Amino acid sequence: GIGLLGLRFGATLAALAAERSPKVGKLVLWEPIVDGGKYMQELLRTNLTTQTAVYKEIRYNREALVRMMREGSRVNIDGYELAYPCYEQVSAVNLNAARKRFPGPCLIVQIGRDGQPLHPDLNALQATYTDSDLQGAVEEPFWKEIKRWYRTAPKLFDLTLGWMTAR
Repeated sequence: GIGLLGLRFGATLAALAAERSPKVGKLVLWEPIVDGGKYMQELLRTNLTTQTAVYKEIRYNREALVRMMREGSRVNIDGYELAYPCYEQVSAVNLNAARKRFPGPCLIVQIGRDGQPLHPDLNALQATYTDSDLQGAVEEPFWKEIKRWYRTAPKLFDLTLGWMTAR
């Protein structure tokens, strides 16, 4: 079978693909976006933070940003343009909404600080799979802007390779 591995929303898409294809045999989800609605609200909050830094005030609140997108404008999120169809479709995704049909082994990894408790959304996600492991990897959140160049994530890679070898 095919193995799928994804990071953040790529992990979410991998999980959705595994639900649709019987060819998927293994699934590895690195820090998946479980609730698309919450994620879109976080992205809009990023826009508000940027407005505060640039204009020293919030000119458009979240509701206004959504209305602007609905009317055809795009909203800037850290230099990326977000359009309403994407906002709407991602907001509708919730990986915890139903028990999974995917029968194969699934590794769910939370990437974060040492001693960080596992996120409740990830615990709930694990419960939707019949054969899953939830583990934490102590690494920098390398998909965000970090102060030092981050070439590899050795703990994450070792954890993933160990799991894949054992499975």
